[in-house]
Amino acid sequence: MATILSIIAMAIMAVADASAATLYGIRARSNSELYSIGTASGSATILGQTGIFVGDSLAESSSADLLWAMSGDQLYSVSTTSGAATLVRDFANAFMGNGLAYDPGRGLLYASDYGSGKVYLIVPGTGAFSLLGSGAALHGLACSSLRDTLYGVGTTSLYSIHVVTGDSRAVGSLGVEFSNGGSGLAYDSQTDVLYASSRNQTNLYAIDPDIGLAVSVGALGVSSIHGLASVPEPSTSAFFVLAGFSVFLRLRKSAKPKTDLNKS
Repeated sequence: MATILSIIAMAIMAVADASAATLYGIRARSNSELYSIGTASGSATILGQTGIFVGDSLAESSSADLLWAMSGDQLYSVSTTSGAATLVRDFANAFMGNGLAYDPGRGLLYASDYGSGKVYLIVPGTGAFSLLGSGAALHGLACSSLRDTLYGVGTTSLYSIHVVTGDSRAVGSLGVEFSNGGSGLAYDSQTDVLYASSRNQTNLYAIDPDIGLAVSVGALGVSSIHGLASVPEPSTSAFFVLAGFSVFLRLRKSAKPKTDLNKS
């Protein structure tokens, strides 16, 4: 088993090296700090302070200069250069944003409320929102337009949520326990890999979206990085590495049936 995990880890890191996407993380503090994170090493470099408390909810936007973040029931834009946050919308306790994901194909945001297990759809421009669905209690949230799927992390499992129907199901075991006090999740569209962090873990993890297995990438160097967001940049070399990596993952794909949340 250790040999298999080592091979998967090397494959993930090879893809991360080829990717030009930028990974950002938020360190949960009263003036939460924004970091850039190396997807090959896991090391975090501080960019600045947001001036607000942000836990798990960080997401990319249509602009490479801005990220989306939520502080409780408030939506903010965050500068990728300085970390400064600007209030966009107060949802007046309608729901709490414990996880946040951006769908570039639809130009929409999705927010998970850990306490209720519900996922909401948000129109960034107007702040209009509606209930998408409910199921597992999720902190970190990420969106793959390629797969037309949202992903979320619980304490020990990866979950998928359909972006149109809101139907959710368990994908598989993470193989590591994340804190129910906060976890971050981001999807790299150039490598088809999820990245995760957690309050009780000091490492960055890469997750296979097909089976849910999490593999340590490396030490972040700081604690309490919850929210994650991946901002894609043009790249060509990543796809050549990804092709071999994807074949390997599918050969390792679990044969057991997926677990429906309604049956758990």
